[in-house]
This record gives sequence, structure tokens and C-alpha cells, in this order.
Amino acid sequence: MRVFVETVKDLPADVLRCLLFLTRLPLPSLAYKPFSDLIAALPIASLLLALGMWGLAQGLWWIWGPVPAIAAGLVLAAQTLLTGALHDDALADTADGLGGGQTKDHKLTIMRDSRVGSYGLVATVLSFGLRWAAWSQALPSLGLFVSLWLLSRWACLPSMAWQTAARVGSAAKDATPGGVPSQDGQAAQAGQGSKRLVIATGLVVALIVSLTTSPLVLLALAPAAGLAWLAQRQLGGVTGDIYGAQIMLTEIAVLLVWAAWQAA
Repeated sequence: MRVFVETVKDLPADVLRCLLFLTRLPLPSLAYKPFSDLIAALPIASLLLALGMWGLAQGLWWIWGPVPAIAAGLVLAAQTLLTGALHDDALADTADGLGGGQTKDHKLTIMRDSRVGSYGLVATVLSFGLRWAAWSQALPSLGLFVSLWLLSRWACLPSMAWQTAARVGSAAKDATPGGVPSQDGQAAQAGQGSKRLVIATGLVVALIVSLTTSPLVLLALAPAAGLAWLAQRQLGGVTGDIYGAQIMLTEIAVLLVWAAWQAA
């Protein structure tokens, strides 16, 4: 009971911490907490971001609806600005590391490198291309935005709860002003998420997604699960880049499943 009361009491601040972690919004900085302590606040923060992006998309489609490719491109541009391309960068680093590295240490070194290689470039082009194509065909449905943000941002939590960090990174004191550990330490400093809380929030997310779109959209979690398996096999665990890549892959998959469901 005491833990529940403390969680509810800290919820507003934890929602703000989630927004700082997931976006580049100019919000007040707060004392660092491991992301595993923010799991209860994550769905709320995701819903707020979904509502904000949906409202923006409504305006863009109202102006450029006759030319959906422009509206889709502007939605992608807005989301990229909102997140600071954080997860796009993680996807590129993951593709370079897992695709180009020969050994575990070599893969981790590549993933730390700020330069983008051929695998990362191809992954980035495919990511934007597929999302642009899907958004061009999708109406700015509130259910789609809610499902996309909730499901994609939850997608990394099972890895956080059940997998270990592939490397031990920098300490929490080296966190950025937004409360995010430096790249080397994101997975190590994320902490082991509460398995029960991950399952509980997962059930809530699954219910909301099923009610607002279709249970079929839950299939979009498959790429994140596949990447978790691949990271465990090649790296012996996960990194901050793996988390970000899981988020991005799920976002792409939600749009593709949605497009296929709408076309059926």
C-alpha cells in the first residue's frame, strides 16, 4: 500500500521525466531516476504525446489533405523535431553495429561511434520511406496515434525487465540535463524494470490498442521481440541503442499493420 501511495504521489513528476526522456521538449529538469522507476508513468506520457501529435496532424491534413504526401512528410518532420531523432539515431547505430561488427566488442564499438555507416544509412532511409508511405495512406485517426505511441514506447520494457545490459556504462551523475544517461550507460543505468509492472502496463496498453484500432496491431511488437533475441545472441544483452531501435521498429510495424488492416 505504501509503495502504491508513493507511486501515485510521484506520478506527475515521473510523467515529466518520461517526457524528458522521450522528447526534446524544453521542460524543467528533474533529479535523475532510472527509467525502470518510470514505468507506471510511461503510458500517461505516451498518451499526452499521442494527443499532441494527433492535434497537429489534424491541422496538417486539413490544410494539405488533397496532397497527402506533403501532410505525411510534415508529420514525420514534426515527430523528428519532437524526439530529436533520438530513436532514428539508435536504429542507425544498431543496424551498423549488428550488421557490420565481427565480435561483440567490435559491434559495441561501432554502436558507440557517432558516424553512420552503410547499414545505418539504409536503415534510416527505409525507416523514413516506409513511414512516409504509410502516413500518406493513413487518415489522422486518434486511435492510430494512441496505438502507435503507446505500443512503440512500451516495446522496450520487456528487454529492460528481463535482459541484462551488454556493457556497464557511465554513472547516473553523468546524465544529460534531461535526466538521460550518456549513450554508453543508457541500458546499464535503466535498471531492472519491475516484471509485474511491465506486464500490468502491457495489459493496459494491449487493451487500449485493441479498443482503439484492432488486436491485429499488437503483431507490431514482433520486430522488437526479434531484435531482443538478436541482441542477446550477438551482444549478450541490450544497450540504449537497442531500446531506441525497438521503439522505432515498433512504430514502423504499427503503421504497416494499420495500412494492411485498412486495405483489407
